Amino acid sequence: MSCNIGQYISELIAHSGQSQADVARDIKVPRQLLSYVICGKRDMSLQLAMKLEAYFSLPDGELMKRQALQAVQQRKQDIRN
Repeated sequence: MSCNIGQYISELIAHSGQSQADVARDIKVPRQLLSYVICGKRDMSLQLAMKLEAYFSLPDGELMKRQALQAVQQRKQDIRN
């Protein structure tokens, strides 16, 4: 499982043939918000995760689980450093 949530969402968008702007419009969120999540500048909210999961037909909780795993791995790396 890829732990980078932004990269994972970016890959989902690319494989769908849509642009970030298309997806953002379709799920009714600002494109900039989606971009910030993909770039790692913002954490994904539960509401955004649910919208993306529905849009891409992902299992419930998939994106939040990936985001949590990424946060745990980052925290462990910070502790090691």
